[in-house]
Amino acid sequence: MKKIYSIAIWIAAAIFSLSLTSCGDAWAPGPPPGPGNGFYDSALTGCYWELWQINSHLVSPSETNYLEFIGNGRGWYYYLRNGAPYEEKMTYWCEYSDNYVSDYQINIRYSSSSPTTMNYWFSSGGNYLWMQWYSYGYGTTTYVYRAVSRLPAPF
Repeated sequence: MKKIYSIAIWIAAAIFSLSLTSCGDAWAPGPPPGPGNGFYDSALTGCYWELWQINSHLVSPSETNYLEFIGNGRGWYYYLRNGAPYEEKMTYWCEYSDNYVSDYQINIRYSSSSPTTMNYWFSSGGNYLWMQWYSYGYGTTTYVYRAVSRLPAPF
């Protein structure tokens, strides 16, 4: 009985892992641009990142968005507009930072925008993703995303 139970758990885990890694869309952005210090950070993959705070303030459910880094520079951006769910393709690449804010920077390009560069780091054992950037006239903005295992309804 114990052997059958172990096999059933292994099969369920395999099916679950396939559902997390399979992708119905096969676009490929190619290698990261730049002079050779670009990379894809595997610490970003394996979960959804839910926007939790903006500049130390909790976000309301209507402001919440989600990032999904699939790997190899591909991902998805999920958000609500007037209560309706939307998703956009995004591409990304990481690089070593050239400032004292963090060790790494991420460049994210949503489907119809130019890349945005942000410092990023993790806290709480990798369960929180911090992204910070400076905009002239607005100052420093800090987003904190938390790792979640799935997207909530209505996505």
